[in-house]
Amino acid sequence: MCGIAGLWQSALGPDALWQVATRMQSALQHRGPDGNGAFIDPDAGLVLAHTRLSIRDLSPMGAQPMASADARFVVTYNGELYGLDSLRRELARVGHAFRGHSDTEVLVEATARYGVLGAAQRVEGIFAYAVWDKPQRRLWLVRDRFGVKPLYVASQASTHTVAFASELEALRQVPGLEVAVNPAVAAAFFELGYVPDTCCVYAGVHKVQPGEAWCFADSGARPSVHVFHDRRAVAQGLGSPRITDAGVATTQLGQTIRRAVDKQLVSDVPVGVFLSGGVDSSVVAAAAARVRGPQTQTFCIGFDDPRFDESGSARAIASHLGTQHHQLILTPDSV
Repeated sequence: MCGIAGLWQSALGPDALWQVATRMQSALQHRGPDGNGAFIDPDAGLVLAHTRLSIRDLSPMGAQPMASADARFVVTYNGELYGLDSLRRELARVGHAFRGHSDTEVLVEATARYGVLGAAQRVEGIFAYAVWDKPQRRLWLVRDRFGVKPLYVASQASTHTVAFASELEALRQVPGLEVAVNPAVAAAFFELGYVPDTCCVYAGVHKVQPGEAWCFADSGARPSVHVFHDRRAVAQGLGSPRITDAGVATTQLGQTIRRAVDKQLVSDVPVGVFLSGGVDSSVVAAAAARVRGPQTQTFCIGFDDPRFDESGSARAIASHLGTQHHQLILTPDSV
């Protein structure tokens, strides 16, 4: 989990952009405690900021914001891409010499090769990222297919401002940006217990929707919205042809889950599994244990109130799978 943020306001000079970047980074530091960086295009009045949680390529070669080898594109990226070997080989065949082994470099070089939308369609994973196309002066904001990673955007035509961030608090650091609670959305929160997916609690702030790429051609203009992944169309396509044999369906589902979990175990730091003892987390832990064996680390938080505690089920699953299990019981005093 990294943090990304940025501001495009043509009237601001380099010093003011640096100050805004520093404030936005500070608001996102808990998302990326391992480092931070910023890129400024002084001619455009744009800054991209990043706070880093190091998972892939812990060296400086994985630092962000990262520019493509041809210097056209600069990306600030939060997420993780899976199964990159084939795309990396594809880019190497057309002449790209990789400097490191981060997924960020694969993403930015795929963007340089195939364009923003072409790269978004090719990569698999969870992500939210911004791409600055320097010669075209276009700012792209891209969110993954299921909206796992957050991406908030605020734009004001009156001040020629576009600001974006992983979290709302970072947007509050932009001077002159009007950020006020939307009463209707606040009411929905108290009625439903959550903010509806397409809404934001702040008026004038929007969420890039899953599978979308927004392109700002000017800091004061409305974005053009491009859909690179339509979840509804994919879901409809999955229904044909139907699998009517339960044995075949079970086998294919098991293979799909194992492939998905296997791809997500690639990391340069230790990886663990949250295990509650329920069906979903138990299936993921079982798939991970098939790959990692007894080295698999599982984690569970239990409660001293038996009405809410599932730690016993988690211990039973961990014992069955033979994982290295870690458990913490929370009490009111812990809170």
